[in-house]
Amino acid sequence: MAQLEPKNQIDALLVWQRPEWPYFQWDSSALLESLVKVRHEQGRLLALAQHLTRDRSLESAKSDLQKDILNHFKSSLSKDRLCGWQASFFPTGFSGIHRVSTGEFRKKDSLLRTDQKVPPAKSLSESMKKMLTWWNESPVGLDGIIRAGIAYFWF
Repeated sequence: MAQLEPKNQIDALLVWQRPEWPYFQWDSSALLESLVKVRHEQGRLLALAQHLTRDRSLESAKSDLQKDILNHFKSSLSKDRLCGWQASFFPTGFSGIHRVSTGEFRKKDSLLRTDQKVPPAKSLSESMKKMLTWWNESPVGLDGIIRAGIAYFWF
């Protein structure tokens, strides 16, 4: 597959390196068809979930993470909450044979994958503070799926 050449220096930058980062802009009309499909699938899953939650035997199978999300979905998102969720994925402090530090942001500049550069560790705390403020105060009327997509880019 041929790689496209950037038109200019700005096009060559990763999303977090661009001057407008993290102020996202999008074309809502270009997203509409995909958003309709996502909402349709979401409705199907919600109907299934409602049916399943009637079975009380499933209550004991819910993880602490699921309980937190279901019971506190209107609560503010915080660093402590995010770190708690992360810790629930790695209760032993390991992922396989690799130690995982939970409860803190990445402290080293490293690559997640060999082809993906990530923002410097020194800027993570400030970036996450901005992201959490944005999440907790995001504009009224912003579709939840678009909001989740923006959060994904931020992470």
